[in-house]
Amino acid sequence: LMTDQEAIETLIKVEVGISFFPKDGVYNQMISTGTFELIESDPLKNYLLEMYNHLKDRNYATSTEIDNFNLAFRRSNNEKFRIRFDYDLLDGQYYGSSVLTSFRFNDTFYNSNRFYGFLSQAKLYSNMYERLLKDILNFYKTALELASTELQN
Repeated sequence: LMTDQEAIETLIKVEVGISFFPKDGVYNQMISTGTFELIESDPLKNYLLEMYNHLKDRNYATSTEIDNFNLAFRRSNNEKFRIRFDYDLLDGQYYGSSVLTSFRFNDTFYNSNRFYGFLSQAKLYSNMYERLLKDILNFYKTALELASTELQN
């Protein structure tokens, strides 16, 4: 239902995920100075350990896999559709934005199983990363509640 240009403009805007980097400086300082042991609540300690170890590692592993996929996805699209674009460094939240300047639409690739597979994988990674971020958010909320209780005692 899109024109060739609309399809290409949509493709160059695809972002499966934007990497999340937790700020863990205070946690690392607590571990290195031994002040982590001053926390009395075992559940809070467990949540902090889970957040800044397991979930952090899970986030980095997932982010790396998604970043590698994004590179292959963009490379394939740029090669198969012969896409050329300009880049506005200051536009956009993190990395700027691309503006399509020219392309050669490849109808064969657009209708191929490979391209369909790329889109399906992009959707899967997007869902996985959204779930991971929701899990991390829930851990942060619980840790905040436990920390508030710890401070009140």
